[in-house]
Amino acid sequence: MFGSTGTSLSQVLTVDGNTVSRAGETGAYPSNSGIFLSTDVSGLAVATQVFTVTNNVATNVDNGLRIAAYAFNFATVSQAIDVAGNTFSDDADGIVIRGGVGFSGGTVSQGLTIADNTLSANSGYGLFVRRTAINSGSDPERIGHGHTISDNRFGRAGAIFHASGPAGLGRRADPGHRRQHHQPQSERFRGPRRL
Repeated sequence: MFGSTGTSLSQVLTVDGNTVSRAGETGAYPSNSGIFLSTDVSGLAVATQVFTVTNNVATNVDNGLRIAAYAFNFATVSQAIDVAGNTFSDDADGIVIRGGVGFSGGTVSQGLTIADNTLSANSGYGLFVRRTAINSGSDPERIGHGHTISDNRFGRAGAIFHASGPAGLGRRADPGHRRQHHQPQSERFRGPRRL
């Protein structure tokens, strides 16, 4: 985590052509994810990031790919995330994207392009996108998503988009995405799970 008034972070990161298997066997967080990219920003700081994750394989891990962004105390995180051509299979969840705000609020913006990935044979979801307001001074609506989800191959569980906040805010679906799923007729999306 970083942050103080006037500080900023700008990153362009490409993760390409890696193979990860059984990373979670140590039991140490966050090594239970095949690929894990995390950003925490606080105190009026600003982070701008471009992530490209392509042609990777992660099997027998908790999350094949996990990307998390959190903004606290009026901080801002802006991310453009492109995930294409990967295989995340035989995991708990294939791809997990999380955004959270809290403690006087903040803003998280995540633009997602998830295309042409193999997300099958996972015990949970192929794709799980979640936004969370951590305390009563925050609102999950301060977390923006623009999604393009296309040409992915899902197994028995497809994708879920989930928003939550403290008691009284309720849970709301995320309307800011466009989904184009290509999967056999016999496979259906599973409903929201309790978290």
